[in-house]
Amino acid sequence: MTYPIHCYKGIKRQRTWYYAPKVGHYILKVDRYKAKDAKRVELIKHKLKMPKLSPQLSKKIKTFYKAVLQEALQTKTSGTALKKSSQEVEISVTPLRTFKAENGRYCRDYERNLTFQQRSYPAKGTACKEPGGSWVRI
Repeated sequence: MTYPIHCYKGIKRQRTWYYAPKVGHYILKVDRYKAKDAKRVELIKHKLKMPKLSPQLSKKIKTFYKAVLQEALQTKTSGTALKKSSQEVEISVTPLRTFKAENGRYCRDYERNLTFQQRSYPAKGTACKEPGGSWVRI
């Protein structure tokens, strides 16, 4: 569901923003002109930023995320998600592909989805395996 927000710029132009509360951003902007065709700009990709958190909660979530990421990259096959939740956050990590980098280290592309305060924060990343066995995001 979207909500149109109209803004009039004099008598020659009207701008309409279509705001989507679920995304927390507008998904379409339309400029209508009196003397020429309308111009449309669609939002095709948007990455939600995490809200500001207290340092203690932020550190707790980061530590939990790192543990879930390590476990998923070490134990899950490509395409298989690992989902874990704590009181504050739910995290899902899905390894997408495994490959050998030019330096000989094994690396994995992955998708993660972090759900916090009923909002999802998806992202993609790549991590490579260190000689000690841990995975480091690159």
